[in-house]
Amino acid sequence: MCKSGCSNCCHIPVTVTNDESLLILEYCKLKNIEIDLIKAHNQALAKQKLEMPHQERQCIFLDKTNSCKIYPVRPLVCRSHFSLTEPKFCEWIDNMDSDMVHFIVPKTEIEIMSIWNSNIIGLLPAMILKNINNKQVKN
Repeated sequence: MCKSGCSNCCHIPVTVTNDESLLILEYCKLKNIEIDLIKAHNQALAKQKLEMPHQERQCIFLDKTNSCKIYPVRPLVCRSHFSLTEPKFCEWIDNMDSDMVHFIVPKTEIEIMSIWNSNIIGLLPAMILKNINNKQVKN
């Protein structure tokens, strides 16, 4: 029942591979997508992103309408995460014991784990900052 504009899942930590973060950076460059580096830095430094206030946990790639700015190149974790219930059950604020039903595709989970095991991984904001810094050094 996921739909455009619902961003409840976009407030939890997302782990990406180095290759995914490079692809995302290239896409942002191609599409002139600005990255909120201050928010990325704050999220990368947070010990537990879920302990941050709800609005500060929002993915650095959500726009003002809660739509994903990098949807065509979104991480594998985002591609595999969806819900079978109404969005109201997915709200994290005051709803930790909700009746949300997440659907997990075992084949997708196996593919994600195999890619993670063969690549450098990290939280999305940290990997984006790392690769921005690496590109600046190389240029």
